Amino acid sequence: MKQGCISYYLFLAVVFTTTITIHAQVQVESCLPCLENYQPFDESINLLEVRVNFRSRVHTLSQIGEIEEALDYICRAAASGIAEAELFLGVLCYEGGDSISIEVEQDEQQARYWLEKSASKNNTEAKLLLSKMLLAALGGPMDVQKGTELLYEAAVDGNAEAQFLLATEYYLGRFIKKDINESIRWAKLAKQNGYEKAGNFLEGLKRK
Repeated sequence: MKQGCISYYLFLAVVFTTTITIHAQVQVESCLPCLENYQPFDESINLLEVRVNFRSRVHTLSQIGEIEEALDYICRAAASGIAEAELFLGVLCYEGGDSISIEVEQDEQQARYWLEKSASKNNTEAKLLLSKMLLAALGGPMDVQKGTELLYEAAVDGNAEAQFLLATEYYLGRFIKKDINESIRWAKLAKQNGYEKAGNFLEGLKRK
């Protein structure tokens, strides 16, 4: 299982806004590379309502232990192009179900597949995780240009973790040109947005 992912990107807190408690487990044979067993919602389903109610629907189903129905709903939503559902599957494939009680085969290639779909719809969390995968060559070849672009976009979107990671990249100069002033600027923004490590980072810069 992958560790880190910054506590699942606080996915259960940030994406669902409330902790999902699941009382059962569903074992899935693969990470559903193209959702071959699932079809999009039919035309009678209002996709706008699915987008609006996605979080609460998954939360409700998980709370009452309807895990199979929850997974079916997530997969159909992803097959219908719902960005949050694509993000969910991307993280699920990346983690292998480590942080929630739906277990799937860990598959970084498919994680990247679903995150790319979600990121293309401007999902900030997907941009952040996908940037990490691209810069670390996880699930496919390294792509420094796209990885840094997505990290920058996520930082501009206001994601505190992305702002901090961008600050460290400007400091280290690994994938982008080293710029201490930019490093400090982004670290300050991350700190203002509540990212605790940014404060320690700034203090460390003062001592140098």
